[in-house]
Order: sequence, then C-alpha cells, then structure tokens
Amino acid sequence: DKPVLPPEAAKVPVGTYDRIMRELGYSKRSIRANRFQAKEPNQAHHIDGSSSAFLYVHRQMPDGEYILRLHRPAQHYKNKPTPCDRLRWWYYTMVDDHSGVKYTKGVPAMGENGGDGMEFCVWAWERLGVPKKLLGDEGPLKKGLTSSGFLEKCGVPFPPMTHYEKRAHGKVEITHRRLWQSFELQYFVPNDWPKFEIAASEVNRMLMIFLEEENERRHRFERKITRMDAWRRVMLNGGLVKLPDDVLARAAHCHRRKVDICGNFSIPGAFQQFTGGALENPGDAVARNIGGQVESISRALDTLTGK
Repeated sequence: DKPVLPPEAAKVPVGTYDRIMRELGYSKRSIRANRFQAKEPNQAHHIDGSSSAFLYVHRQMPDGEYILRLHRPAQHYKNKPTPCDRLRWWYYTMVDDHSGVKYTKGVPAMGENGGDGMEFCVWAWERLGVPKKLLGDEGPLKKGLTSSGFLEKCGVPFPPMTHYEKRAHGKVEITHRRLWQSFELQYFVPNDWPKFEIAASEVNRMLMIFLEEENERRHRFERKITRMDAWRRVMLNGGLVKLPDDVLARAAHCHRRKVDICGNFSIPGAFQQFTGGALENPGDAVARNIGGQVESISRALDTLTGK
C-alpha cells in the first residue's frame, strides 16, 4: 500500500517539502542560500531601480506630461525604439523585508540616478515609514555624494552588498518580474496595441491599484494573514518614523562641472546645454586672458625703465 499523508500535510507550503528533501539529500538541486529575514516591520527595506520591459517614452505633451507606448522586444532584449528626449521609463521599488509590502513608482529618466532614488525614498517612506536599514545594489543611490549624505541625515545605514549576486536582492527582483509579467502585459490585450498610448501619470495611478492587490496577498510565511496585516505590526514597535520636511534640501551639495567647447555639461542621469550664445568660445576666452596678461607685464616693464 502507498503511504497516505495526513490532512494536516496539505497546509504545509510546497517549498518546505523541497527544503527538507534538499537537506536530507533526496534532491540534487543546490541548497538555497539563506537570506536575511527581518523579524519586524521596517527593520530593513530593499530598494532597486530597473527599466521597463515593454513601455518606452514616445512623446511629450505641451503641458510637460510624457506619453508612453508599448514595444514587444525579442527575448532577453529590452532595447526599444528611439525615445523622446533620450528618456527611458524606470521603475523604483521599495519592499519591506518582514511583510513583503511593496511600493513602486515609474519615472522618465536617462538612467538610474541618485536624484530620482532620493525622491523615491521620500515618497515611499511617507507610506511605509523610515526603516532601520536599507538594502540594495551598488548603484548611484549608494555611490553618489549627495544621496549618501541624504541617507546619513535620515539615519538609515546602507551596508555594502555582494556584487553580481542576484539572490541577495531576490525580493525586489521578483517584484520587478511581476510588474512586467502581470502589470505591463495587460496593455497588450487590445488588437491595436502598437498604437496604444498612455500618460505617465496614468501608469503610476494604475500601478498603485495593482500594488494594493499585491499587498493584500498572503504572507510568504504566515499563510493566514496578508502582507499588509504583517506590516501593520509596526504599530506594536513604536509606530512609523517620519522624515523631516526639509531632508532633501539639507542633503544638497555643490558640484563643480566642466563645460565643453559646445556648451554642454553633464550631471549623472541628466543633460544640460547653454544656448543662445550665452557661452563664449573657450579659445577666444583664453586668447583674451593671455593678451591681458601680456599687456599688464608691458606696463610694469615701462614703469621700471621709466618709459
């Protein structure tokens, strides 16, 4: 007779059986590396930025609103048609490690940068509260002078992480995968999806509705409660910690930039240009400076010789 499992075994997650089989040697799959697991809400947050898989910035409206379009790329290839103003649609995601509650916001940008990262942190922490620790990859938010100073003023440590190790950021990576597979793919349903257009603000509004449903899913360990139920335990540990109102202003730094001969200067994640003849040709400026120095030396020699 084949052994029959008791009815209580149906309540045990399948992943638990997989783990036990790996530990006992019955499965040849490699043992999963142990990840950090917070014991309470807001003990640690994960943050990550990633470009969209299917949306790209198509054009800009007169009021400054960006319009997005869909593109179906080849497998594992996210390059899209030439975007407006060289901008791409980026998602920034914050995940509470204990509960799995997540918040995501899209922004048009040339790339992942510390400025957008700081603004997203303020936006997300207004909803989640300030964490005791922030976890993420070695990106602009961690390496930037201004952004690192911003986190220091917030009192949030940002410890270094292992390079090229996706398992350390699995909770954020899974969120981004669900965004592409569940949120963005719904816009391909209409037959005329190549002509479909949507405003960036509308994408973020629909994204918040999508995340509300995601956050009401069952907790990954405590199957009888939702992720939001687990996050609400933060009230048992003193409640939410809020950011000061002027935290972004106090994190500002002055940076020296070099302007090239065409009048361009770069800022990470942005591009600026002097136009309208406001910038003088550097060669003419150098020549005028040298001429002035020669004239001053000539006057000094004339004074010494009595001429």
